This record gives sequence, C-alpha cells and structure tokens, in this order.
Amino acid sequence: MAALNAVSRGDGTPVLFLHGWSVDHRIMLPLDEMVAAHPNPWRRIYVDLPGFGRSARVNDIAHSDDIAAAIDTFIDDEIGDLPMAVIGSSFGAGLARRLMARDPQRILGCALICPTAEPIDVRRLPAPLVIDRDEALLATLHAADRDDFTSTTVRQDAQMWERFEQCVIPGLRAADPDVVERIRPSLSVSPEATGPAFDRPVLMVMGRNDTIVGWRDQLDLAEHYPDSTVVVIDRCGHNAHLEHPEIVAVHLRTWLDALSG
Repeated sequence: MAALNAVSRGDGTPVLFLHGWSVDHRIMLPLDEMVAAHPNPWRRIYVDLPGFGRSARVNDIAHSDDIAAAIDTFIDDEIGDLPMAVIGSSFGAGLARRLMARDPQRILGCALICPTAEPIDVRRLPAPLVIDRDEALLATLHAADRDDFTSTTVRQDAQMWERFEQCVIPGLRAADPDVVERIRPSLSVSPEATGPAFDRPVLMVMGRNDTIVGWRDQLDLAEHYPDSTVVVIDRCGHNAHLEHPEIVAVHLRTWLDALSG
C-alpha cells in the first residue's frame, strides 16, 4: 500500500489528527494553534486518509475497514510504539474510537469532534437550522461550493465562508470521487462493541444542529467512556471547531491538561 501523505509539526508526545470523509488534513489545521499553545510539548501529526488530499488512490480499498488498516500501518511506520493521543473529526473520530478499542493501553486519550456514531441510515438527526445567512455572499459562490457550505454550516456568513474556503473546500476538491462514492463511511463493527470501557480522558464535542452525524446517538457512546467530557454546542453544525473555535479551544485545553496530569 502506498505511503500516506502527512504533515508533522513540533516535538513531544505524538498527537494524531484524523480528518473526516471527503475532506483532508487541512480541515484539522485550525486546531494546531490550540494544541501548540499548551504548555506541554506535543508533536502534531496530520495525515490524509487513503484517497483523500495528497494521499494516493489505493485500488485495494473496498471498505472503510481497509482505511482503518492503512492508518494502523501509518502509525506503525510513523509513530512506532510510543504512547499517543488522537484527535478525530467526523469519520476520523470513528477511526479514533477504533484505536481506543484496539490498543487502549497505548492511547492516552481521544478528542472526538462531531464524531460518527451510527450508520447513515439510522442516525437521529436534528432539523436544519440556519442563522446569519448572507444571501449576497451566497449569490457570489460557485454552485458546488455554495451547496457544500450550506449543507454543513449553521452560520452562513463571510467569516465562516472564509474558514470553510480555506480549510474544507481544498480537501473536497482533492478527494478521489471513486472512493467518496463507492466506499461507505462506516466501520463494519462499532468499536465500543469490541472491548471494555475506555477509562482514559475522552472529549466529545458535538453541534446541536449537526445534520450530518447528529448528537443524540453520541450521548449513548459516552457510556463507554467513564472519564469523558461531553459538550453539545448550540447553534452549531458539523464542523464545530470552525464554527465555534473559542468553545472548542477551552475544552481542548482542559482535555490536554488531563492527558498531562
């Protein structure tokens, strides 16, 4: 299998960042300053999943489990046996859940941002909500960009578009359409069903108005994580760290403190 593209910043305890479906590592980069500002040193590793971003298309991927296996290989090659933390978003948070179940002694803790919890066809999703809709701005956008932006974002204003254009659009346009359309973004087995409760620090951040993965199903997942902090942000869609960076930064700092304690 071809090597995965990755960006590494800083030194210290490894933190692996796993992005969601259809995007790439750039959607995670707004979190970098939050982690780098923490007093303990962290090596931040941002990886593009197979078929996304600058990682090559992999013809032998037939299921999301194959993507998970590619991450296992990447960890072995890039991080080795070192203890590590994981920050995952959406589908990437599903991969992080799997890592907690697969190697609980090695994983120091996970931060799950708008994590997947249930397969697409059984998710409990909220009704759409839109605030601060800038019609003049939306009228200037290319139709595909406008659809992608408005389908995931509650605050549809110039500030949010700037973040979305910088962090989300490039990954969406770089993704291999065959992977996006052919592979179902769900693991074959719920990670929580494969092992005992994970008792290290877990942060779960959800958007109350997230119509992609929802937030109610994730509350059930929290039962598997006794040392978890669960945050549901009001007026927030699928990319909580882009829509409400200040709130996410506060809770991410507290989670990093817990990992360091």
